[in-house]
Amino acid sequence: MSRLRWFVLGFVVAIAALLVGGYLFLMAGGVPMETTASPLPLERTVARIALHASYGSAAQQKDPLPRDDANMVAGAEPYKTRSGMPGFERTLSDTARWQETMLVAHADALSPAVRAALTP
Repeated sequence: MSRLRWFVLGFVVAIAALLVGGYLFLMAGGVPMETTASPLPLERTVARIALHASYGSAAQQKDPLPRDDANMVAGAEPYKTRSGMPGFERTLSDTARWQETMLVAHADALSPAVRAALTP
């Protein structure tokens, strides 16, 4: 066998071994699912890269709405009813997304009216 064939064979065997090893790791319960578990190696790095790629220049955008109870109460309704915080691009208007963002950004200083709107 030529050196190139040995190289290709070694490469294919290494990839197969990684895939099988990863599968066995997952099936053996190697990935903890509890929220208090420490992150896997490189998990923080990968998450940070994905976040930066996802929001890009969004951090520099300014909220176009005034910060008042009306907007905060309007943001409270979708916040109460959608668990898991899915992407709202297709379900909420731009105004509604800004209202919900305002609610979350200022959650430490909610007025009594906004707190009442969040209470079931």
